[in-house]
Amino acid sequence: MVALEKELHVDGIFPLLSTDETISAKEALEAYKSQPRLEERFSQYKSVLLAAPLLFKKIERVEAMTYFHFQALILQAVIERNVRERMKEEEIAAVAHGIGIDDDLVGSYNRYI
Repeated sequence: MVALEKELHVDGIFPLLSTDETISAKEALEAYKSQPRLEERFSQYKSVLLAAPLLFKKIERVEAMTYFHFQALILQAVIERNVRERMKEEEIAAVAHGIGIDDDLVGSYNRYI
């Protein structure tokens, strides 16, 4: 019973550590909460942009493709933000399901790699 009482005192406590000594605890928590969005971007980088694997002989080509993929992610994020803002202005709650990349487009992209 004593162990259970001890556990009750720490129930719901979530330690969050950061090596960046210049940010506050609140800033560290906000950065942590944005992590799922970063993970979603990384998933898009690998799936939608077909960025993995990059099989080139010269490192310069890998660097160039990574740069272009990064630019595409930035563009995608800006478009998404603009769509969300416009949806808010127009009071649109959600986008229809089933909207995605056409398989023919992906096949065409793969031929040029």
